[in-house]
Amino acid sequence: MVTVNVAPELPLGLAQAAARSAGAHVPGAAGLGAAVLLAAGCYLVYRVSLWLHPFRMCRRCGGSGIVTGFLPWSRAFCYKCNGRGLVPRLGTKATDLRGRQPR
Repeated sequence: MVTVNVAPELPLGLAQAAARSAGAHVPGAAGLGAAVLLAAGCYLVYRVSLWLHPFRMCRRCGGSGIVTGFLPWSRAFCYKCNGRGLVPRLGTKATDLRGRQPR
């Protein structure tokens, strides 16, 4: 344990070291530009991916389009995907945030 009697100059040395160091946590113009460039690149990659693959598998039915009930013979078409097994991904303009088609 370090006490004031053993190292009285320790707080002063820490204050001087903090004053000399450049603020690594403060982004400069280059860091901010890199962050904007990275965000624009991620957005572009997501839009291209959305254009190539606009649908994802339905989570309710697992992509089969059919859900089962409590009894082994009770089956029905999935109400989330209307029996298709696919729902639109987030960002597809034909749906809302929950992936449902407008009526």
